[in-house]
Amino acid sequence: MLVVADVIEDRRHPVSDEDKELFGIDILNAIRSEIPAVTHVDMSARIQTVHKETNPRYHALLSAFRCFMGTDIDLLVAGNCVARKEDQNASRRVD
Repeated sequence: MLVVADVIEDRRHPVSDEDKELFGIDILNAIRSEIPAVTHVDMSARIQTVHKETNPRYHALLSAFRCFMGTDIDLLVAGNCVARKEDQNASRRVD
């Protein structure tokens, strides 16, 4: 973990009055943004990096996967998350 950055405003979800009353583990489970897996309770995100020089096997594994936007897949479902390619930022499309 090298960098801490604030999640941009238009990706954040408003904090409800109910969420403001949460405590302990419950506050961690509250959905705070469109990218809940990396959004902390203070609306920050910690950037994770893997360098080829320091961890070549893990880097190679991660590099072997193609991202959703670079495939012919139109719809991606993971758990209760549904991503439609047409709803994504077109600039992320990779040939």
